[in-house]
Amino acid sequence: MSNNPRQQAFGEFTHAAEDFTDRIFLNEILGDHQLAARNRSLITITNLVSEYRVNELSFHVKKGIENGLSKEEIIEVITHPALYTGSSAAMIVLNIARNVFKELNI
Repeated sequence: MSNNPRQQAFGEFTHAAEDFTDRIFLNEILGDHQLAARNRSLITITNLVSEYRVNELSFHVKKGIENGLSKEEIIEVITHPALYTGSSAAMIVLNIARNVFKELNI
């Protein structure tokens, strides 16, 4: 089995979705360099927060750090939309980010 987190979580059930994600999303959409990776991470985290898509958040917080975002910027991009998303959602998302920061020792 692959070391890929999706395959670890779902095994062979993810093959078609994984192919779509890798081939179309990661290569064709994210491979387009009209936006810097850092800016893409800001946009992605903001969208995940606003749509309360917590299952993808840890991955994208880590990716944001990899793409040059600071801990403070990530906290800000999570708390800024709280006015629109609600404070309960923001607190849950901040807790997820806190766990990622702890895992990465930052």
